[in-house]
Amino acid sequence: MLRMIVLMFVGVLCAACAAGENKFVSEVIILQDEPVPAFVRMVDSDVGESMSSHCIQINQREVFESGDSNGTLVQHLQQNTRFFVDGWEFGNVEFHGNQTLNIASDEQGNQTGSYGGPVDFCIDVSVLSVGTHTARIETSSTQDRDFDFEWQFVVSEPPSG
Repeated sequence: MLRMIVLMFVGVLCAACAAGENKFVSEVIILQDEPVPAFVRMVDSDVGESMSSHCIQINQREVFESGDSNGTLVQHLQQNTRFFVDGWEFGNVEFHGNQTLNIASDEQGNQTGSYGGPVDFCIDVSVLSVGTHTARIETSSTQDRDFDFEWQFVVSEPPSG
């Protein structure tokens, strides 16, 4: 009898977990009083029922400092970027980079370093409750220039039917 109750309880938990996986971002809201800064290339413009993650794309060119190399800058961003949702730091953030290499030069044409293409920082929204959430990203350059941006997004569940 106890075993059957435990199995039924586990079955209910698993059903609840599976139901959460269907959550998706249905809307992104850029706060009106704060313009999108240049270091933000894009905030998850691909919203819809197939999207269980929410991403922000950072433009490495805007956080590049003279002397940076692509590898050093990417590693710095991975280690120093923090993603908050509703005031809490999101612990499990996926990082996606690309293989683009850009060479930076000064006005005289001298190479000053290199940087990559845009990088994505993504979170799994299935662990969040349905409703509007406030997100914030904080990062820095290798020379400690600070960058941050705040926006909102709406987590929904697919219509039943």
